[in-house]
Amino acid sequence: MPKKIRELNRKGKSHELDSSLYAGKLTISGKDGADAKRYQEQAVEQAIKQVKRSQGDEQI
Repeated sequence: MPKKIRELNRKGKSHELDSSLYAGKLTISGKDGADAKRYQEQAVEQAIKQVKRSQGDEQI
């Protein structure tokens, strides 16, 4: 069962994921109650992984 847009927004904190540790900008389109597309879920997961990697690099 696909995640809802609102579930992805909790991970990114808003419709737009913008962080100094994230090199890009990720916008999740759709209404909060709509099912997220697989590519949207993957994009959020990749952005979170990139931020975590960046945080690990800063600690070194």
